[in-house]
Amino acid sequence: MKPRLQTFLAWTAFSGLLLVLAVRMTLLEVTIRTIPHAMVGHAGRTILHFPGPAEIVGAGIVTLALTGLALITMGKIRKVAWLLLTLILLILTLAIAGTFHAANRFAALVGVFDTGMGLLAGWAMLILCTTDRRRQWVVVVMVGFLTMLCVKGFYQRYVEIPETIHYFVQHEAQYARQMGWKLNSPEMKLYIGRLNSKEVTGFFDLSDAFAEAMCPLLMLVAALGIALFNSRSTDSPAFQPPTSPGNLSPARSPRRAAPNPGSASKGDIPLPQFLAVCSAVIFLAGLAIVVFTKSKGGLASAVLCLLALLAAWRWRHWVALHRRHVAIAVVLLAAVGTAGLLIWGFHFHSLPTKSLKFRWEYWTGAVPMIFHHPLLGVGLNNFGYYYTQYKLPSAPEDVKNPHSVLVRVAAEMGLPAMVLWAAVIAVYFSLVLETQPTTPRARVSSQPLSVWAVALFALAWWWIHFMVLGTTRHTVEYVALLDTLYGFAAVIGMALASYAWTQLKPEFRRFVALAGVLGTAGMFLYDQVNMAQVTSSVAMLFWMVLGALATPLLPSSPDQGSAPLKGSALFWPGAALGTLGFLGAVLAAVLIWAPIVRRTQPWDPARFADQYSQNLAAGNLPAALRDAQAVLRRDTRSQNWLSQIIAIKMRLGEDPAAQVQKMFALNRADARFRFRLVSTPACGLTPAQRLAQLQLALKLNAQLPPTEPARFSPRELAEIHRLIHALAVSHAAGQ
Repeated sequence: MKPRLQTFLAWTAFSGLLLVLAVRMTLLEVTIRTIPHAMVGHAGRTILHFPGPAEIVGAGIVTLALTGLALITMGKIRKVAWLLLTLILLILTLAIAGTFHAANRFAALVGVFDTGMGLLAGWAMLILCTTDRRRQWVVVVMVGFLTMLCVKGFYQRYVEIPETIHYFVQHEAQYARQMGWKLNSPEMKLYIGRLNSKEVTGFFDLSDAFAEAMCPLLMLVAALGIALFNSRSTDSPAFQPPTSPGNLSPARSPRRAAPNPGSASKGDIPLPQFLAVCSAVIFLAGLAIVVFTKSKGGLASAVLCLLALLAAWRWRHWVALHRRHVAIAVVLLAAVGTAGLLIWGFHFHSLPTKSLKFRWEYWTGAVPMIFHHPLLGVGLNNFGYYYTQYKLPSAPEDVKNPHSVLVRVAAEMGLPAMVLWAAVIAVYFSLVLETQPTTPRARVSSQPLSVWAVALFALAWWWIHFMVLGTTRHTVEYVALLDTLYGFAAVIGMALASYAWTQLKPEFRRFVALAGVLGTAGMFLYDQVNMAQVTSSVAMLFWMVLGALATPLLPSSPDQGSAPLKGSALFWPGAALGTLGFLGAVLAAVLIWAPIVRRTQPWDPARFADQYSQNLAAGNLPAALRDAQAVLRRDTRSQNWLSQIIAIKMRLGEDPAAQVQKMFALNRADARFRFRLVSTPACGLTPAQRLAQLQLALKLNAQLPPTEPARFSPRELAEIHRLIHALAVSHAAGQ
């Protein structure tokens, strides 16, 4: 392959992966939870379906294609990269095998694509980021994400959430109907609590995911600020606006020498100091957003990473000399901390704080699940279907994941996958310990990124974002203005980071890269007690930052590292424009085409669920029952759909005893739903069976903590005792 074509295709794969991440970070995690009133047309019907599982599959296919393109163009690849690829393929093979016995195969299949998207994109970034210029792009784009997320967070805090609260107060019943909730239901009470607390979620579904995504981005901009501040004593030109409209770099006239700081006027601001102040402002804004998320774990992770970053900078020379000993000490400290946590839990059957107490319940409930499915797990995205069968009776919450990434991998993909997953993490972080080459053979970027390159990336992202979300607001003009604000913030952040990178010495650039790796370490630590983002855009961000920044700048082959290429081969505007346009068209096709295909596939329960809602609203109960049973065949352990079938059968006068017994088998620890099911003779159970379930409900209720709101109220307890007395009399009379 010719070097020019090889370089062009490599840049195509690289820019495409960054664009996929941009789409994932802003589209595929978005939710209607905060602005449902903007999602309803004049007739009260939803006018837009947000990107969902099928779009994740489509984005996964695009990522797979870009990873293959990166592999084709790289030539010789380091042995450690082949080792990582082998481990990743083994993990995905186990995940695919687990889909065949999963309760919801479609959800498991979506999980495979989502997990593969993160793992493969991170690996592709590892083999592609062998030049300083590409690593500069990674840092620049990540800082652009941070500035955009800051704008989104402030907008949501001061505009979107107050608007939602105002709407909720005026249209509480309509709001609940749109969200599919019953008035005063636990889901609605939880939502009201979060709404009143004004938790900022950004483009994500949960505030914890937003806080976690901010961690590596904050570390990158903090490292830039620290390094730039330290550059104040180095010879650098004063800040001057660019004179060339087509390039962000300072003017390079051959007849004018670079300005000397000693001869600069007192009013000139040195460029490193100016950029350091900008970095500090961005960091403080991002930290404020993390505070607005109300995520204690996210804030703690960010603060701990910042303290570690400051310590690493203060004693950087000592750390460089003893980096392996430092790494061993960190691993031992983590092992001791984990062991101490487990010893406390096994001794007291709980953990110190209320939050960790719930985590202990999730983990202990996951242990028997893992032992019953040790090889392949229960299938990705299927943890919630099995947890209620294994959880402790004293655990009040039903969750969809165990709030630990390693526990979730073990439960959903099996113990072998968990070992492989930990091995991949260990290999990535071990790359940090490699020695930086004393004479770098890779090209060293000394210029900021071109204006057209930064603007083109932001424009491609803006176009996809506007195309998909253009109908989520009241007017097209409004969303265009809002998206332009996000895009402008991203461009400003990218431009500042682009300039900042050129002001750093090679060892300072290495420090910035290590800060990104430190941020991913904070994400990994946070994942052990919180959201466990195995399958989400946060996971993709984790793997891509880790893959791009964990390893020193080593060329993949001597030819690419030693033979300099012409600038036109690296930055050819026409080719880059055509490439990004093509990638944008592919992603647009996926986002538009996939939802249409999704509604026609027999293995996806979505279309049957839609038909169920329509038939139920029309009063066609037999058709609604048929659709609910069709969904249950594709989602075999769904208690929600079992409840729907039981309710319809009761209304039709049919016997729901089989479904009721299956519900009892799937959920062995919930007292409240047992009472609801057997409170009427229409459940199909005998008086003796109903009596036994009510007595079990009282027993389970007694095991809950006294302050737990899921306990029966005095009125409910009195009603249960009256029903038990009536059933006991009926049973005695029958005998």
